[in-house]
Amino acid sequence: MSIIELVIELLFDIVAIVLGITLVVQNNGNMQRFYWGIMSICIGLLFSWENINWIFTVVLDTDYEYQDIFNIEKMLKWFAPASIISLFPLASLRPGHLNPKRAIVYFLPFLIVLTISVFFLTSNPIITKVYSVSEFFLNFDKFDIKLRLLIFVLSLIIPYIYFFHPLINHKTIRKVSFNMYLFLAFILALSVFYIFFTLFINAFFFNAFGVLSVLFAITFSVLHLRYENPLSIHIGNTNQVSSTTTILSPTFFEIDNYFKENNTFINSNYTIKEIAHALQIKEQEITKSIQSAGYTGFREYINFKRLEYFKTIASQNPNKTIKELMFACGFTSRTTFYRVFAEQYGISPLKYVNSLKLD
Repeated sequence: MSIIELVIELLFDIVAIVLGITLVVQNNGNMQRFYWGIMSICIGLLFSWENINWIFTVVLDTDYEYQDIFNIEKMLKWFAPASIISLFPLASLRPGHLNPKRAIVYFLPFLIVLTISVFFLTSNPIITKVYSVSEFFLNFDKFDIKLRLLIFVLSLIIPYIYFFHPLINHKTIRKVSFNMYLFLAFILALSVFYIFFTLFINAFFFNAFGVLSVLFAITFSVLHLRYENPLSIHIGNTNQVSSTTTILSPTFFEIDNYFKENNTFINSNYTIKEIAHALQIKEQEITKSIQSAGYTGFREYINFKRLEYFKTIASQNPNKTIKELMFACGFTSRTTFYRVFAEQYGISPLKYVNSLKLD
């Protein structure tokens, strides 16, 4: 690779880091956004280090030594972030479900594999060097070869189990968005490149994996800045939720009833502190109760209440402009209003208002 290409890649790494820092700082209580920011920072730092090493390799005109195939260190480097990233669909579809204790349980398979690998490497310094798949299986009678194959298989299977389980059997009132399929496409592509650079000694596969990883981090950092929950959409009707779908917190009904009687949410500066003070409930409990109803957090819930209020006053005031109605229900940004309305109802506010006039 040329110096120019490496510098361009390094710039993208820096963009991933900056976006990640922005998400962490501006998470506004959205933990999904916060943790994706952490992931973006880590991905940016990891590949920045790799690209800096590549730049020195090119400048000093030295040979870059690729390690043998089924390298334990490279597989563990994939296994750890893949185990975390594959949990984002679960976190998206079931807000509040992924608490620290559950996260540790999900991360346990990697920790077990890591412990076994470290113990093996420290107690058995001699590792069988193989440089082709055929060589690998010719040495299959050796313990370290079997262990490396097991790590490889688990590093692929475990993340995919985590990824698809909530999509197939999720207990929530959220539905997947288009971005979830984009997320899956990135995961599949990354898996393919991971398989290739694990099985073959090739600079192209390794660099392609790095570029795709950073592009993945940047893409979903932007989407997390744009949306409260880019991977899924709240269905909206909590009244139809049954016990087989999710269990609503009693506190949520108290909050929802309060807003039915008091339209305080139309204040554009309304915060969770105000509702906590009004109901004498801790902010943390309010957040958990709102998440029990499938909302990512207070901000998404308030926006939904404003959208519902918009529909109500739009039907009652057919002569008012969308801008007037938008401000009346608490939105201050036209772009944000149009985006969240279209995302929630699959139609633009203008088309919705025009449909009311036709009726």
